[in-house]
Amino acid sequence: MTSRTVKLIGALSILLGCAFVALAGVGGWYYWAGVEIQGEKDARAILADKASEQIPKVFGYDYQTVERSLNDVYPLLTPSYRQEFKDRASEVITGVVKRVEFGHVVVDLGRAEGVIRRDQQIPREMVRVGDRIRSLILRVSREARGPQIFLSRAHPDFMKKLFAQEVPEIYDGIIEIKAAARDPGSRAKIGVISHDSSIDPVGACVGMKGTRVQSIIRELRGEKIDIVEWSEDPILFVTNAISPAKVQRVSIVDEVEKVMDVIVEDKQLSLAIGKKGQNVRLAAKLTGWKIDIKSEEEKRREVEEQFGALGGEEPASEDAGAALDAGAALDAGDEVLLEAEAAADTAGADEAAADTADPEETAADTVEAEEASAEVETEKS
Repeated sequence: MTSRTVKLIGALSILLGCAFVALAGVGGWYYWAGVEIQGEKDARAILADKASEQIPKVFGYDYQTVERSLNDVYPLLTPSYRQEFKDRASEVITGVVKRVEFGHVVVDLGRAEGVIRRDQQIPREMVRVGDRIRSLILRVSREARGPQIFLSRAHPDFMKKLFAQEVPEIYDGIIEIKAAARDPGSRAKIGVISHDSSIDPVGACVGMKGTRVQSIIRELRGEKIDIVEWSEDPILFVTNAISPAKVQRVSIVDEVEKVMDVIVEDKQLSLAIGKKGQNVRLAAKLTGWKIDIKSEEEKRREVEEQFGALGGEEPASEDAGAALDAGAALDAGDEVLLEAEAAADTAGADEAAADTADPEETAADTVEAEEASAEVETEKS
């Protein structure tokens, strides 16, 4: 081999290296700039065209070879990948934990990577590289580093999708999850309704000996789930949502602002409120109503204070208890006010009648009463 041939081969190698560097530069620019490709051509076709322009055919490389290599280098470059995951939003997907960066979990989804941010993870959940993990596709958005797929394990829809996978009746549409509220990693509540009167929605979600709900609890790392029956009647729905506490009475305070008073037994007050207010907070999220829980003793004192403010003296405890046992449709305090006003009107009418009576008729009535009393005493003697 002559020196001239060696120099020619070296020159061709340099040209080939420069062509690949130029190709990488063009691909990197399109990737980081995030150019939206319009029309029929996508990013891969444009980069392939650039490659075909810069790499001569004499070197044995054509645009098809370059296109195949781009699939491995830039998996999220093309709009088709982004559109694929956008169409799958709100679906549960399974991936492998690839790495953990600053508390954020990066999940390998096959042809792409997803990120579970710290606020979308289940608290105190330990994940390791290589673990298989299920999560909800929350959204696909364009960030500074390019398109990103954001996943979630703390969203209420993630729990809904898990129930749809475990309960065939939900998947078939016979049972519907109308509402859900979560305190991730601790407790959750869901409201279900059955479109078939012969199927119990709560029992179907629980499963035989709790097998269905237990698999979901394991996936959510021990999160306790309260399954309640949903109802169009807000009073009945709130009564179910407060479970496991037993509700004595529910009254609507403000229907526009959606405020309710819930009366429970004194022994049930702590159970109804829950640890750090967790039970009543989840019930409020589930129903969409502001719930004020009171014990019977607290409500009785409130009624007595209303009586005292109106009459100037506290009523007997029996009267307060009778007022407290009024119908559930009206607030007990409102009924007491109505009764007090009626009593005041009656007393005022009696006083007015006494003031307008004739003095002579009054004196005659008094004399007749004295004579009748004297006759009774004579008969007794």
